[in-house]
Amino acid sequence: MHYVVPEQVGMSSARLARINPACSAMWTARRARGQLAGLVTLVARRGSIVHHEAFGMSDLESGRPMRTDDIVCLWSMSKPVTSVAALMLYEEGRFLLDDPISRFAPGFERMKVAVSQPDGSLRLEPLESEITFRHLLTHTSGLGYGGRAPSPDDPFNELYYQCGAWQVDTLAEFARRLPSAPWRSSPGRPGNTAWVSSCWRPDRGHLGMPSMCTCGSASLARWAWRYRLCHPRGQAGAPGHHLQP
Repeated sequence: MHYVVPEQVGMSSARLARINPACSAMWTARRARGQLAGLVTLVARRGSIVHHEAFGMSDLESGRPMRTDDIVCLWSMSKPVTSVAALMLYEEGRFLLDDPISRFAPGFERMKVAVSQPDGSLRLEPLESEITFRHLLTHTSGLGYGGRAPSPDDPFNELYYQCGAWQVDTLAEFARRLPSAPWRSSPGRPGNTAWVSSCWRPDRGHLGMPSMCTCGSASLARWAWRYRLCHPRGQAGAPGHHLQP
């Protein structure tokens, strides 16, 4: 990608100029609280870059300034990329958007939703409908997020923790345990904005829910990542792995 004057691609230099002071102020405030070492911002349109700046430091101990070409961790990219892999398989007719995911991932037809009770406890009830690929891809599956550690004061997180989905080392075992976790709401209900349509463990290499449910197995999930997305574009690695430039 190359740099152009913002107006050449229909953007405003004056509006883009607001980014630097805003990011500088944010970095100063968060650095004082020990929350942020540095950041890089980039704005592009129509294949051209109109803004690219670095703020703060890339190494706190040495005080080395952040550069625009520094390599940093970019979290939560499994969600859009696995969704692309899923939609590629959808285009090939391997599944329909309204197919239940239990067609490829047995056990998900038995999911339960956690319903709050007046005394603060939770009651598990069957989902009103099965989870579909459409639900996963539009973030309306009702899947919650939590369970990484015991939470006696949080009934939902405690139930989630007890299912043991996060305490595993393989995608196959993760998929086997997840159906015993509670859902925050039934899929597709009005007002359902549950954002976790994919679950990703960068330290364990779990692929996202869309890929897991589309492929139905760890080997096929890896195949979709590697041979449909990474290798055709010259990317030798997989999500969660650092590659030398």
